[in-house]
Amino acid sequence: MMNIQLQQFLDDIGIEGNHIKISKAIWAFYDEFLKERKPVKVESDFNNIFIENEYIKEIVNVLKRKKAIILRGVPGVGKTFVINDIISNSFDNIGENGMQMIQFHQSYAYEEFVEGLRPQMNGGYDIEKGIFYEICDTAKDNPDLNYFLIIDEINRGNMSKIFGELLMLIENDKRDDYSVTLPYSKEEFIVPGNLYIIGTMNTADRSLSLVDYAMRRRFSFMTLEPAFDTEKFNAYLKNNMGLKSGEISLINRTMVEVNNLIVDRLGKDFQIGHSYFIADKETITNFTTWFHEIVKYEIMPMIEEYFFDDSSTVEEIATLFGEAYA
Repeated sequence: MMNIQLQQFLDDIGIEGNHIKISKAIWAFYDEFLKERKPVKVESDFNNIFIENEYIKEIVNVLKRKKAIILRGVPGVGKTFVINDIISNSFDNIGENGMQMIQFHQSYAYEEFVEGLRPQMNGGYDIEKGIFYEICDTAKDNPDLNYFLIIDEINRGNMSKIFGELLMLIENDKRDDYSVTLPYSKEEFIVPGNLYIIGTMNTADRSLSLVDYAMRRRFSFMTLEPAFDTEKFNAYLKNNMGLKSGEISLINRTMVEVNNLIVDRLGKDFQIGHSYFIADKETITNFTTWFHEIVKYEIMPMIEEYFFDDSSTVEEIATLFGEAYA
């Protein structure tokens, strides 16, 4: 029916020729250049992440300009959740499988990240590509789409060794135009401009000092703070989790006092984040029991580790929690 309608339309406007070939050519043009690549996203008000909207805009603007950022924050501020939500609601044309996530650790190596030799069953060795090579290759082949590599705990690996000679190429002004020769395959390799690199970093482990300055200047650093007693956090506890005003007040009052004491004794990089108190409504059958279990089995063990040689501070914080820790 569409071919018949197209034929009638072409006849009406005076175009002659093989209508079937013309219709195929029009469809190919539409499919290549005009078809919408991704459904239009609904604008998000970011109520599920507890950051001021202006700071969210700053994170997005810096990421688009720098193309490589690191989200810093204390344990429990939801760094990974935040960046996933921000990307999904702030970028159009995200490629298929366009958000990849890995985690660095002390044994992670260049050979896993970029390329390396792997032993084969026949006794020989083959060059196998890593996740960074693969996502760069995909992004290079799809320049109209956006791709994101999220590296959890980025500072726990030896970043200079893992990135190797690609250190220069991740700079925003080196994308697409500069290349290096990979050591195993001898291929010319570039980092495309439509790939964004996002690392997350836990400030409590102090390992930023292990990252050399050449690596640091390739990234912009954005900091996420605990959101206790903020408008978005309180609204989420009430509307999404069904907590009562007195219960919300207890969480905020206690955790603000605990964090103030931690800042006074250790510094702001050791505060406790708000995500410990984010849960599905159905899992909270009894608020007192739920709050007690979080305090006793999640927060206090961390406090005891922070102050392993200061039992008086541990007891002081336990007193702030009152019956929740009893």
